[in-house]
Amino acid sequence: MLLRLGIATRLALLAYGELQDRLLPVKYTDIDYKVFTDAAAFLVKGWSPYDRSTYRYSPLLAWALVPNVLLHPMWGKALFCAADILAARLIEGLLKSNKVCNKQTRASVACWLFNPFTVTISTRGSGEALVTVQILFMLNCLLHGQTVAAAMLLGLAAHWRVYPIIYSLPIILWLPSSATDKHTKNSRMKMQDVLSRDRICFASTSAATFLLLGAACYAAYGDPFLQETYLYHSGRKDPRHNFSIYFYNSYLTYELRDKLSWLSVKWLAQQYQIKVPVSGADSSEAETRASCDTVLRDQCRTTDIDGAQVGAPNPGGEHS
Repeated sequence: MLLRLGIATRLALLAYGELQDRLLPVKYTDIDYKVFTDAAAFLVKGWSPYDRSTYRYSPLLAWALVPNVLLHPMWGKALFCAADILAARLIEGLLKSNKVCNKQTRASVACWLFNPFTVTISTRGSGEALVTVQILFMLNCLLHGQTVAAAMLLGLAAHWRVYPIIYSLPIILWLPSSATDKHTKNSRMKMQDVLSRDRICFASTSAATFLLLGAACYAAYGDPFLQETYLYHSGRKDPRHNFSIYFYNSYLTYELRDKLSWLSVKWLAQQYQIKVPVSGADSSEAETRASCDTVLRDQCRTTDIDGAQVGAPNPGGEHS
């Protein structure tokens, strides 16, 4: 029932969006959707998607939207909405596999399906749901012991949108190490104890997937791929298009950014402090695994693993 209502809601918004685009000066469709479609049109002509100015995404996104040109311009929105619905099914499956009660499961799925962010993001033509599905599939693979598949999905997600890389450390520490059941609560983990087959396999496979995809795209599109997809965002100065908790401070000090560049370093350091309790540098293996297990399971229960909560997309503009 919830899924049917979610589908109906998205279909209604797609129809409304078409009407607003035709009748009102303020368009419902995200301007980036036109950028995606133009990049796909360049691909159809045999050109590079980066020939379209302001296309600053993986070429995989442009290839996924080629049917926008060959079939119908609504293809991309339908694809994003389908990914949105699939994400809800995956959230439901993850919660049930963790033996979460039906009431909480239904509430969590409803929070995803009818969240104003997720509904409008997909129906306006932003593809964040595609990354969400990749991350949720990755978690499903992890919980079923499919380490290689999970690592490949993380590498793909990081290639598509860099922010999923933040999940790598807690996942690696969540995986079993060779020190399991060998240490007491107050002992320190040695480097050889931290390493394990699963951890090395996950880290190397995800990194290899990310690098191979990047190398293939670089071979096909050259420096524009590297510049527009990654380097542009690393040096970008934009005080508006983000949901960072530092948004207002960044907005007020925008004219002084060159003089206050140290703020970026300070903010980045603060974000990395989140990783310190998880790192387990001074804790036992059992404590570390318990901490990481809590992170993963809490993310499943609250559905905060999606870009709508972490690294949320920026309405009406490019993403940082």
